Amino acid sequence: MRTLVFLSFLYLPVLAQLEPCGFFEVNDVPGFGSQDLYYAATQWRTSEQETDFNSDGVTRVDDMVRMMNCVNGLTHGLAGSYYGFHTGDGSAITYPDFSSLPDPVVVRATERLDHEPHNYHPLLDSEMRNNSAAIFEGYLFVPDDSTYVFQIFGYRGIKLFIDDQLITGFESAWAISTPYRGEAFLTYGLHPIRIEYFTADHAGSIVVKWLQPGWSDFRVIDPEYLYHETVEVPTYANTGLECLFEPASCTRTVSQSLSLSAYFMGPDSDIRVFSDGQELVLQDGFWSVDLSLQPGLNEMDFLMIDSQGRSKEVTYYIYSDTENLNRNGLVATLYGEQFTAAPIPSIENLQPYTQLAVPGVQIDSPMVGSAYTSGGVLCHWNGALEIQQAGKYQFRISSTGLLKLNGKTICAIYGEYRGQWMRYGTIYLTPGNYHFHLETADAWHFPDSAVYWSLNEGEETLIPDSAFHHSDSYYQDVPVFGEPDDNYRVRSGLVSEYLLREGEYLRDSSGRNFSLEEDMRVIKQGNGGIDISIGGGYSSEQSGVHAAHEIVENQGMTFEAEFIWEGPTPNNWSTRKILTLMTPWGTRRAGLAIRNRYLVFFIEDDEDYQLDAELVMNNFTSLYQGQRVHVTGTWDGSTARLYVNGQFIDSITTECQIDQWEKVLWLSVGTPSILRTWSTPSTYDYSFHGKILMGAVYNRPLSSSEILYNYQTNQNIIAPPVEPDISRPAFPPSGTTQAELEEAHHILNRLTFGPDQASLESILSMGVDAWIQKQLNPDEIDDSKLEHFLSNKNLKQKTTNNGFIKEMLYRSVYSERQLQEVMTQFWENHFNTEMSKVHHPHAEWIENNLFRANALGNFKDLLVGSATHYPMTKYLDNIHNKVGSPNENYGREIFELHSFGANNNYIHEDIIQAARCFTGWTIREGKFYFNPVNHDYGEKYLPSLSLYIPPGGGMIDGLMVIDDIVSSHQTAYYIAWKLCQLFIDDDPPNYAVTPAARTFHETNGDINQVLNTIFNLQIFRTDQAYRRNKVKTPLEFVTSVMRVTESDPAFRGVYYYLDKMGMELFNYPFPTGFEEAGDFWVNTNSLLFRWNFVHLVTSNRGYSRSPGMNIADFINSRGLTTSDEVMSLLEGLTTHGRQQASVNSLLEDYLT
Repeated sequence: MRTLVFLSFLYLPVLAQLEPCGFFEVNDVPGFGSQDLYYAATQWRTSEQETDFNSDGVTRVDDMVRMMNCVNGLTHGLAGSYYGFHTGDGSAITYPDFSSLPDPVVVRATERLDHEPHNYHPLLDSEMRNNSAAIFEGYLFVPDDSTYVFQIFGYRGIKLFIDDQLITGFESAWAISTPYRGEAFLTYGLHPIRIEYFTADHAGSIVVKWLQPGWSDFRVIDPEYLYHETVEVPTYANTGLECLFEPASCTRTVSQSLSLSAYFMGPDSDIRVFSDGQELVLQDGFWSVDLSLQPGLNEMDFLMIDSQGRSKEVTYYIYSDTENLNRNGLVATLYGEQFTAAPIPSIENLQPYTQLAVPGVQIDSPMVGSAYTSGGVLCHWNGALEIQQAGKYQFRISSTGLLKLNGKTICAIYGEYRGQWMRYGTIYLTPGNYHFHLETADAWHFPDSAVYWSLNEGEETLIPDSAFHHSDSYYQDVPVFGEPDDNYRVRSGLVSEYLLREGEYLRDSSGRNFSLEEDMRVIKQGNGGIDISIGGGYSSEQSGVHAAHEIVENQGMTFEAEFIWEGPTPNNWSTRKILTLMTPWGTRRAGLAIRNRYLVFFIEDDEDYQLDAELVMNNFTSLYQGQRVHVTGTWDGSTARLYVNGQFIDSITTECQIDQWEKVLWLSVGTPSILRTWSTPSTYDYSFHGKILMGAVYNRPLSSSEILYNYQTNQNIIAPPVEPDISRPAFPPSGTTQAELEEAHHILNRLTFGPDQASLESILSMGVDAWIQKQLNPDEIDDSKLEHFLSNKNLKQKTTNNGFIKEMLYRSVYSERQLQEVMTQFWENHFNTEMSKVHHPHAEWIENNLFRANALGNFKDLLVGSATHYPMTKYLDNIHNKVGSPNENYGREIFELHSFGANNNYIHEDIIQAARCFTGWTIREGKFYFNPVNHDYGEKYLPSLSLYIPPGGGMIDGLMVIDDIVSSHQTAYYIAWKLCQLFIDDDPPNYAVTPAARTFHETNGDINQVLNTIFNLQIFRTDQAYRRNKVKTPLEFVTSVMRVTESDPAFRGVYYYLDKMGMELFNYPFPTGFEEAGDFWVNTNSLLFRWNFVHLVTSNRGYSRSPGMNIADFINSRGLTTSDEVMSLLEGLTTHGRQQASVNSLLEDYLT
């Protein structure tokens, strides 16, 4: 009954001052709403303090009315909208008409207006400087009814309005030492506030302060008193989410408790914040909590999201200077991760291989304390830096690295992103301890480092070792590995164990989870085991890193493998690896192998090859040919021993030293074809011919009884391998006509990287029309097998040029989405950039994926994507395109190469004006970034487009140019012409281009529809004059060969031959991209290397670093027994009857 009486009061007309609804959030659920009202209603006439908002001792109707009249949907700070007027002509603007401004170019929440005079940084983190204006709007919360006095400092013009009344201001002045003042009587609650600001020929300044009753001094208005509602953000205006912590992040305290406050702000007031998976209860974007701190560095992660899709991850750091720092020096933690390009790799998912105390951070040799390092070692130093004197400290790092104090980045050279160059860093420090974190790494050498400092611009010195301290807490927990499988084998000292079982061929059963990485050449056997007769193998980098370290530390090892040798005795002395520790480039360090007729257990000395240890068993290949055999090699620091099937064979005493082995090694089963080798392609047989059933490595020498035990146990737990069913149907399929086969070949030669049996069977069974439509809808095609393989971390496609190109080659050969890959390469070439200039493989990889995602989409998305990604911005020098000093390179090429085509109805004035439109399109922190301070805000006119761009626009200026370019007839014709050149003829006739251009124009650049038009043209489908009329580019040629021969695209061999044929991928030095016309590729040198490449593929029998055709499987899987059957198959897959009779005669002679 009380609730009903209370609710009736809520409908009475009551006057109340406006208050933020955050004041009335009482139910501990994020956001103010009806549930808060309901909760307050349940406290009617009680003394509950939480709902007694006027503090009169009881919850009454006036408390409820205040809740009903609050302003919802607020967050702290003012909404700042920034406008540009800089045109680069030297003129300075005057106070603008704020009632008729264009759209803002920057919109962000502004926590306080405190940009002091003589602060030459961009205004309030907006990037804006001279010839700019801003409006700051929202609400001012007034805590009491009283008269308030306001001060404004700055230049050039500032006006303060409250309740739409001008309080104080000036239109052109230098209010630096003497502020402008104004006052107003304000009542308790929220009042609309608006500040207009502009600056002309200087960087600008604005400070707004107030004097509250009872205060003795003026203070900057804090975000506690400032609020704003959601404001509209124009498309492509710079914006984002902000947070302000009190106390600030990356500071220190001498307590183990902390009262933390945070303001989470953005243009959108509907902000949600999560920490540790839980949503925080905000009060108009404000949050506070009392924390208990652990001694040392504490951190909290926050995820901010708003209703418009923006998000931001923030980490808050606070150092509790309450540690018992009872040890001198730092703790060095070492990881292994091979990389060939900056930045320093992340240690996510890595386990350290060692930790040790070191006196300081200076390294000028491979030794870090007692630990040897090498290329690929990631060194992390942690501890505390003692500061004895307050002052401004400048730090400097000497090499690639990242220095942080209390979580704050101070110095970084390629530490967090490519191109980062913060060699120096300055910070004010007070006496006490600070958390010290340093990362260093080098791809090729040991990670040398030194950190220097100076105080108050004094002499620079190395930080002395005496300044560093640590405690046992700085040691990470030792790697926590899972329990090994209970498979009855020896577990003590086990580093890695691969039983290669069916369904889990890659799994590490040691409990460490150092899984192997896939290799397309490996043939998985039924019941388990792998066949690597044509090269290839599995590998694990982290298994190699930890095995190498533990073997060196313990000065002992065991390599164990079980396998079946199925080949004849090799007639060369190549090392056919079975289970090996090797460098990523293939240099072996220890393991088991076959060499000629010998079984070999080898250990490489770290410096002197004459001290290498090799223990061999003679005539092994003939004694055990075709038999399952168990082999174990052990070493105890001085003596190596070899066992076969549990029985001792031989031993040698060796002086081999391994202390300075490389720290980044791979453990390989076989020889992975993804090795990062630069050796010359070869057909030399290096392969282990047979099947490997298991492999294991221990960090100690097993005893003879343990070896026998493992051998006997393996007989029970490892089943004999069963040859997989690889039978293939006869080809061509029965009933296939010559015309059908010819059409299938024609379509596949144009829409794919070459026919293979699977694609020919697919198109013949589905029909050409259905097959084309399926390829035009790639999302409906399952490509999961390839995507799984490309997750192989050893490809390193995100950080190395080679890895990136490897991925592209694997996609070209193996992807089921062939048309998408053809078009991805087309757009990659159309928007060509040069890797040696861009020098950012990860950015190229991202852009390539952008082209893939939009390959069959809209041309505008492709053009915008190219323009707003790092590679093109860097390659065509748009990073130097600034107001007052435009760079025309991109403005020229967007017409000449990307849209209109050369000299196609545009003039130089279009290029000049386009360049102005793209000013400010630059890069920052390794990514594309629009910098509004570098943009030309003057009006522009592009005569050939009849495009007028009004003044005041920002990034939208360039996007308007792109919009008009995409909708132009010139672009439609040029892109249609290039697509017809790709699919029809090097010089396509106008009657083919015109309908494609019409479709482009009518659909505003829908590439899918344009291709559909081309693929339905008679000239493409049935005109015999336009079949077999195009010469394949080197890339098309080598991928076609690999597809039809079912060969793996081993990187080095393919890359070598592409380079020799004149097509160095992603490194063509001209923005035109590689030629599509065949004449460019027909020359003596190119043709010679085409023949040599075919010879390489068809004659390679086991060199894993070159493409190789498994001819035995290729023939046997199809049940071919005669030369006529083989010739018929090859004819159906390649020439389909078009070869000369002499070719048949030569082939028959070869086969017989």
